[in-house]
Amino acid sequence: MRKHTLYLLLAGWGLLAASCYDDKSTLQTTHIPPVEIEVPEAIASQLTVVHNARLDITGIRITKDGRENPEELTYEWTVSQTDNDSEAISLATTREFHEVIDLPISSKGYLFLLTVTDTAHDLKYQYKWTLIVTAQFNEGLVVAYTKDGTTSDLGLIMHPQLTETYSGAEQGTVEKELISRRNGSPFPSAVTHMLYTYDKTDKKNILWVSTDDDLMRVETDYYEILGHKEDAFVYLPGKLDIRSLLNTYQCTMILNDGDIYETLLSRGRISTPVSGTETMTVDNGVVSAHSAPGSTRKPSTIFYDREQGKFCYGYNQTFYACGSVGSSPFDPGNAPGLRCIAGGISIDNATNSGIQNSEIAYTSVSVQLSMTQWSTPSMTMPFFLEDVTVRPSRLRYDAFLTEIKSKLLLVMRSVEAAIAFANG
Repeated sequence: MRKHTLYLLLAGWGLLAASCYDDKSTLQTTHIPPVEIEVPEAIASQLTVVHNARLDITGIRITKDGRENPEELTYEWTVSQTDNDSEAISLATTREFHEVIDLPISSKGYLFLLTVTDTAHDLKYQYKWTLIVTAQFNEGLVVAYTKDGTTSDLGLIMHPQLTETYSGAEQGTVEKELISRRNGSPFPSAVTHMLYTYDKTDKKNILWVSTDDDLMRVETDYYEILGHKEDAFVYLPGKLDIRSLLNTYQCTMILNDGDIYETLLSRGRISTPVSGTETMTVDNGVVSAHSAPGSTRKPSTIFYDREQGKFCYGYNQTFYACGSVGSSPFDPGNAPGLRCIAGGISIDNATNSGIQNSEIAYTSVSVQLSMTQWSTPSMTMPFFLEDVTVRPSRLRYDAFLTEIKSKLLLVMRSVEAAIAFANG
C-alpha cells in the first residue's frame, strides 16, 4: 500500500506567531489528526479504463486518528485535463468509485483526483492518478465476413495471445457487426482487401477496406467509416478494381486496375498513379513490400513485370526497372516467360550486394534479391516464379516457408479462429 498524507497549514499562523513573539510561551495549540489515504500498489499511479466501460476502484484505505472512514469525512472524485484545469468534472461522491467513463479516448491521460474533506476542521486531502481511456475495441484479429452472400461486415477477435492490454474473458472475446453497429448498416458488398495503417495527419490508426465497387477508410476506435472512394481519390479512376493494398516506407501502396498508386501517410487522399510506372505491370497482383525505416532498407517494394520480363522496384514514390546482371545465376533484369506466384520479404541488416540464395527447382525458381543500386542494401525479397511455357510437376517453396513460418502459423490459427467466428 502506498500511504499518502497531506498536512495543510494556514499561512496566517506564521504571521500570528511573529506578531506575538513575546507571548509565544502562552500560545494555545490544538493537534489536528491527519487523514491518511492508502492505495494498493497496483493502482498507485495510473488507472486504465475502456471507453464507455465501468471503472471500479476498491481497496483504498482511508483513516483518521486510527479510525477507518469516520463519518466526518466526505469524498469527491473528479477528472480534468490538467492540474490547472478550472473546469474539473465531478464524477461521484462515494467512498469507492464505480462509474461508467464516457470521456473521449486519450492515450496521454486525464488527471483523476480523489478529494477527502475532513468536515470537522474543513481540511481537504487529495490523491492523484493518471487516467488512461482506451478504445472499446482493442488489438486483435479483424475478420471480414458475410451472412447472406451479398453484404459484409467486420468482426474483432480479442484474446490474451493477440491483444497486449487484454483484460476480458480468458477464452477470448468476439465482437461482431462492428460496421453495422457504428454506421447503421453493413457494407453493401463483399470485402475484397483490408490494410491496417496509420494516418500521420490525424494521428490515428486507419483500416483501408475495399469492395468490388468502393474503397473506404475506417477508424479503429469505433469502426466508423470516414470516407468512400470519392473521398479516397483526388481523381476517381474510371474503373475501380483493387488488387492489392500494401504498407511501404512512409506510404500506402494501392494497385488498382493495373495502375500503381502510392500515397504518403501524411496525406489523407490518393492522387494519380506514380510517375514512371505507366509502362510497368504487376504480374498476378503479387508485390513484396515493407515499411521499415532507415536509408539502408531500400528498396521498399519489388514486383515482377511479366510483360517486360524483369523485376521492378521502388522506394518512397519512385520506381525503376531492374537492369540486366548477366553474370549472376539469376538475372532480375532479364527473366522473361515467368509468372509470379508469391513473394515475401526479409530485413536482416547483413545481406551482401547481389543475388542471394538463388535456387532453381524443376521449372520453378525461388529468388532472394538484394538490389545493388544502393551502397549498403540490407533487404532481401524471396519470390516464387513459374515457367509458364512448361507446367511444373512440383513447386519448391521450402525457403519461403522457412522465411515466414511464424506468419503461416499465425495465419493458420487465424483461419481456425475465423471459421469458429463464422460458425458462432
